[in-house]
Amino acid sequence: MDFVFDIAGQTCAADHVRMLGNTLEVEFEANVLGALADAFDNAHSVSVLSTPPLPVTYSVQNYRCDEHGSCLATFAVNSSEGRVLH
Repeated sequence: MDFVFDIAGQTCAADHVRMLGNTLEVEFEANVLGALADAFDNAHSVSVLSTPPLPVTYSVQNYRCDEHGSCLATFAVNSSEGRVLH
């Protein structure tokens, strides 16, 4: 299954997704660095576009890019009211 996210208004296809409890660990190509930084710095929510609509959004908790051209982001699931669920 392909996962596509809306991150700060940019459509971003994931290379790999792993669920860890209430978080998603997602690998992207380095071209999403600007969108991840914008979502993290300005508290923009992240949506999954490639699945049926869910009453949740995600927030960027952490991200980093490496010298090989990939970015790893950790997204925390938010309730429909926008609160981070733990």
